[in-house]
Amino acid sequence: MKTIDTSDLFTIGVAIFGFTVAKYSEWMGAIALTLTAVWILYQLVSRIREDLRRRK
Repeated sequence: MKTIDTSDLFTIGVAIFGFTVAKYSEWMGAIALTLTAVWILYQLVSRIREDLRRRK
């Protein structure tokens, strides 16, 4: 079982920030949500790569 590390907490914080900004400003919200999605995808890709390296 994987433990929660700093990047997980940062990702949660970025997501909360993105949704909070989206409630108050449309264009800033769009930017914040886009950056949130990119960050989450980056985290997923890095974890998949890390798992693949461990299996070799």
